[in-house]
Amino acid sequence: GGDQPLLKQSAELKMLRMRQRRVNRRTKKIEEMKDNGDLQKILNKESIEAAKIQRKIIEMTEQIIEDAQP
Repeated sequence: GGDQPLLKQSAELKMLRMRQRRVNRRTKKIEEMKDNGDLQKILNKESIEAAKIQRKIIEMTEQIIEDAQP
């Protein structure tokens, strides 16, 4: 009950860092594969999905900052 956070801020930051690293690796793979014409549709889909995940990471980061403010 109450307004107790589910995770400590340090755990939240670790989770965000891990998710960011995944997005970075995914983006790097997409970049490496972009010259293959047959994969263009897959790459477009992956790029969109990576962007959605990045947006969520940003939102989570903003929420952590907001919650940390007195």
